[in-house]
Amino acid sequence: GGESRVYPAIETSTTAFSHTGTHTAACGVLVYRGTGLGPDRAGWVFVCDPTGFLVAAHQLHPVGMTFRAERKIREQPTKLDWLTSTDPWFRPVSLANGPDGSLYVIADATAKVNGQTPKGKSDVILMKYDTTGQVSWTRSLGSAAPAQGFSLAIGADGTLAVAGAVDGRADTLTSTTGNGLDSFVAVVDAEGRDKWYFQQGATGSDSATQVKVGDDGSVYVMGTTTASYGGAATFGGKDVY
Repeated sequence: GGESRVYPAIETSTTAFSHTGTHTAACGVLVYRGTGLGPDRAGWVFVCDPTGFLVAAHQLHPVGMTFRAERKIREQPTKLDWLTSTDPWFRPVSLANGPDGSLYVIADATAKVNGQTPKGKSDVILMKYDTTGQVSWTRSLGSAAPAQGFSLAIGADGTLAVAGAVDGRADTLTSTTGNGLDSFVAVVDAEGRDKWYFQQGATGSDSATQVKVGDDGSVYVMGTTTASYGGAATFGGKDVY
């Protein structure tokens, strides 16, 4: 339908003509609970689409017992979704509400984003949007090894945790590596300053796919692995840790 159309900044490709110009990898859906982007945006629904290199925005309108979603498009100079990029490897995958009302986005990128240059062939980029809807700051979180981000969480004090996978040893003292992809968690404070970075790998490939920050500041991670991880037994195939 018309509401599934996407408005990217560059040409995209798909596996079928019937999907052309529409969402093909919608993920990271977030209902915005803050007011930092302006009170008129409270309750908007944001949807990541890494294959479109964009984040789409919808305003919800009550209709009886349900809602109607109104797509929010930037009309000038041409139709574009709420957040778009000209980097074909800029892939937004997760969003989070900040305790100060701001909106945070993580994406994978291979080229400079808002002045931040990827540390490797691909890197995880964390962005904060302020009360005017503008980028407040941007941080690259990976290392010289190619990295991908999968999940973002925020604590009550503004601590941000990003989980993902890295292909190789990161340039930190707390890094271990197995074979293939390794899990990583990067934690920064409310201003994007490094707090800690942890990488751990099994003998096979593994990825940290979900992360949460507890009320006491503890960081909880869930992921997948193809081998024994952290001393836990494996039952073959791909397991969850």
